[in-house]
Amino acid sequence: MSVASFTQDATLAELLGEELEAHSIALSHHMTRDRILPQMAAASVDVAIVDDHDGWSRTLSLIQSLRAATPVGIILLSERTARDDRLLALSLGADHVLAKPLDMAELLAILRNMSRFAAAGRHPPRVDEENDSWTLDHVHWRLIAPSDEGINLSTSEFAVLSRLMHNPGIEQPREQLAQHLHARRSAGNMRALDVLISKLRAKVERETGRSLPLRSARGIGYVFVGAVTASRAAQLQAPADRTANGYVLRTDDR
Repeated sequence: MSVASFTQDATLAELLGEELEAHSIALSHHMTRDRILPQMAAASVDVAIVDDHDGWSRTLSLIQSLRAATPVGIILLSERTARDDRLLALSLGADHVLAKPLDMAELLAILRNMSRFAAAGRHPPRVDEENDSWTLDHVHWRLIAPSDEGINLSTSEFAVLSRLMHNPGIEQPREQLAQHLHARRSAGNMRALDVLISKLRAKVERETGRSLPLRSARGIGYVFVGAVTASRAAQLQAPADRTANGYVLRTDDR
């Protein structure tokens, strides 16, 4: 089995090198973001170990890039091990999330399991496969579920989802999302946003039987954690009324 690591923590890199070598696991280090993708694409790598040392959003972005570029197994090492954080990382392409400080015995057990999949020419199933993607239809203002059901969206629902789905896996502040409801921010806008999100979740569940992969980011706002497929007409602008600050409510909003 061949393993690549992405970390700038010299102590962690040394620990990984010693422990994996002792168990006859080949390890290569890729220290910078601009090196890891091309080198992994060119090399025969079975598993990537990603250390969350570069900021949570940048780490999630790297996981997405790795998943899009290669079918390797991905193990994330992070101090952020709350349930929502783990689910977010898994939904974006990580196969496992391990807490730091690292339990080396747990890592080795996971690598042994992953080596069996690699030997069989396959990888463990992930949370979000391609056929579980959600699409935002910019022409008809509809959310398309993985099962192809279409949910009609109001102006405000479309505006908020557009922001969230354009940045999947990235936490969006409530203040910025609320600006899509009215031209001016206010405490009332924050409450209106929470009500809109709650009703949208219920609508999607009712019409598709699926849970909308939209989660609360504690103390920040909301984040779309599902896989997203770009709309075939994503470059077209929906005919929303606008102000200089973004979308505003129209009389047809529900």
